[in-house]
Amino acid sequence: MSLSSSQYLLFLPIVAILLLIIPVNLRSIYLLLASYVFYSFWSTKHLMLLIGVTVGTYVVALVMDRLTTARSKRLVLSLGIGAIIFILGFYKFVGVQKGGSHYSFKTYSQTLLDLAIPLGLSFFCFQAMSYLFDVCRGRLKAESKFTDLALFIAFFPQLVAGPIECATNLLPQLKAKINIDYENLKFNLMRIACGLFKKIVLADSVHIFVTNVFSSADYYYGAPFLLAVFWARYGLFLDLSAYTDIAIGSAGVFGIRLTENFRHPFFATSPTDFWRRFHRSLVIWFSNYLFLPLCRIFTSVTSIKINLMITFFVVGLWHVGDVWHIVWAAGHGALYLVEYSLRGFGGRFFRALKVPNRSPIETLIKILVAQIILCIPAFVSQLGRVSSYVSIDKMWSLSVADFINFSALKSYVGLHQSAVHIVGVLFFIFCLEGLHYIETKKPLRTWWQELPLAAKIALVVGFATSFFVFGSFNETVFVYYQY
Repeated sequence: MSLSSSQYLLFLPIVAILLLIIPVNLRSIYLLLASYVFYSFWSTKHLMLLIGVTVGTYVVALVMDRLTTARSKRLVLSLGIGAIIFILGFYKFVGVQKGGSHYSFKTYSQTLLDLAIPLGLSFFCFQAMSYLFDVCRGRLKAESKFTDLALFIAFFPQLVAGPIECATNLLPQLKAKINIDYENLKFNLMRIACGLFKKIVLADSVHIFVTNVFSSADYYYGAPFLLAVFWARYGLFLDLSAYTDIAIGSAGVFGIRLTENFRHPFFATSPTDFWRRFHRSLVIWFSNYLFLPLCRIFTSVTSIKINLMITFFVVGLWHVGDVWHIVWAAGHGALYLVEYSLRGFGGRFFRALKVPNRSPIETLIKILVAQIILCIPAFVSQLGRVSSYVSIDKMWSLSVADFINFSALKSYVGLHQSAVHIVGVLFFIFCLEGLHYIETKKPLRTWWQELPLAAKIALVVGFATSFFVFGSFNETVFVYYQY
């Protein structure tokens, strides 16, 4: 079941209510069974794979914990990590039969029929690998209780699309007394509601526009294509952050705190800043378990640059959909290196223009420039994807006038989405970014508590009304379910 589906909105409260009558010492086992039931809604066959990975991880960690030499531990670690990578590689490179579009738009039932990769494969494999790495490094002891480790790997709110949790953060919480967090219940439910709004009203609407433009790129070339490239990036953020909101809110119901996956990425002032804010749990994982270990072995400046490109290459390889994901990831790695090479240039540029340091004007210019630059890898990779049904010569022979001509969009309005719907979605996106700005000044919880009661009622009524008026209730799955 998708986290935005009606089934999940029934599943979560049932699990929470039944938890109250389960003895405290059995609640972790109960949540594990609930997580397996949740996963079995997608595939009972792949549930056995999840359990198999868990059993293998449990055994390898216990063996490492009993070894006394670092060399023997690293040997066993290599065998365990190699087995997990083999499983990832088999399904992602051998057994995969899926479309190449990163922005595929499928309904829940369609995905059930053609899902080749086990749902959440990358995410539960990454958590298993992080646990093995941490045990080998001595950051935690191997877990003797199988059900605690199994719940860490399979905890249903974040099982299929993250956030990717480190065992040092999530495992102690799951081993502690699990109970309903009444104090924060209201805010966790509000976060779930906000995630549903992001997905059903905003992300799905943006994906409809992006899919229609890219699938008719021979007609919507020039300005509409550039616009779709930006909205594809923003739509991906909406989709993944919507899932994260629902996951964090769902885990919070049980008193479990998951990693915040986003920190206003479209307020980033540089490519480096963007990756400090976007999909943070994935960035932290690759940093801790790939980039930094490489930098400890290869320490020269040139080697560190190569290590960075290797890391981005693996990130692109992980997405797998097509070679253009690797191009996209390599493009972001190149932007990192360009930023490093030009360090200090921005300060000299703004001083030459006599723009005050860290002023709002300087920040705004940095944000605009960063977002334009960050569109370049997305533009190149998406251009490669549409090359099969649009003439590349036509795209490259466009004049400047073509890139500022939005006349083709006039035919789009009404044909695919109404003008009222488009304006409404843009308004809500503007409001969302306004909330992101407020959050840079104070926590949203504090802001909400300070609002007058009348304002709270008006916002809740407006939120609920807009949800049903502008929402798309086709139960489309989240984009990252395919990874």
